[in-house]
Amino acid sequence: MKKIRIGLVVAAILSFVLACIIFYGFSFEDGAYLLILPFNLLGRGLGRLSFHSAFTNVIAFILYFGLSLIPLVFLLVNRKRGKKNKADIILLLITAYQFYLFYFFINPLTVTERFFSYTDITEMLPVLEVSLVVFYISLWLGYLFIRFAEAAFLPASYHKSLSMNGLLKKLLLVGAGFYTVLYFYYNTVKMFQAVEKAAGEAFSQTAQIYPIIDYILSGIPVVFSVMIFLSGAELADAMKKEHLKEEEKKAAVNLGEAGKRCIYATVGCNILFNVLQLLLAKQLNNIIFTVNISFFPLITALFSMILASYFKEAKELKENDELFI
Repeated sequence: MKKIRIGLVVAAILSFVLACIIFYGFSFEDGAYLLILPFNLLGRGLGRLSFHSAFTNVIAFILYFGLSLIPLVFLLVNRKRGKKNKADIILLLITAYQFYLFYFFINPLTVTERFFSYTDITEMLPVLEVSLVVFYISLWLGYLFIRFAEAAFLPASYHKSLSMNGLLKKLLLVGAGFYTVLYFYYNTVKMFQAVEKAAGEAFSQTAQIYPIIDYILSGIPVVFSVMIFLSGAELADAMKKEHLKEEEKKAAVNLGEAGKRCIYATVGCNILFNVLQLLLAKQLNNIIFTVNISFFPLITALFSMILASYFKEAKELKENDELFI
């Protein structure tokens, strides 16, 4: 796990640097605009290829159809191998949506004029593009979650248990990476926006510094939540090696301790945030007072402590049973 921890630190630093480049280099007002970049490049590439000549137009048309049909091809290959899943219906929806999404990025103004009634298309286009891409990502996430849920309720077996533990470990590590990148990129852009707004409207020095304080206090629970993900991955790895043995008990205790630290850090940061906001209300000008409660870190921490307690008790019951035998 040491290499993974180092990798997450590097990912956080790179995400922060990327946020600086996106905000100050490209002047993007919303960090989510980075999501549309691959689709914009694909659309512009296919568009230019299409208008270059008749031959390249045919190539662009083939690429457009080929890329759009990838989910359907994946579905047909799985069906041929005898692998069926209730989530397969989403692949059909994703295939149909990809035809629309890719065509939108190839001809954004044409599609916007035909399907939407915005008076200022140029101004609303980036927001519309982000919305379409977010929906596209949600379709893929829905597909993956349903696949995981279906796999979890298959008939129990030893090999299935090993596979599920390995899959759970991968999901937790991916979740840790995603959460790290999401905060240190997206929330960094939001922090830059708040600082620039305060400076532009000639707020007090305190109001200009306050978004940075908010960013730091909001980030501490995120760091501890990521540590819970890593402890959970260690527990899944221990379960894969040996069930209800000493290594698994140790991993469960570490998970519980990580959850406890996360709760202390989250509650402490929330109290400090709200107290500072109240004490500095006069210097914060027209910044609206909001009560900050970090629900996700708290829920994650409580769940991890319940899970850790379950494994700890299961191990102790097993040891008591062995004493009677």
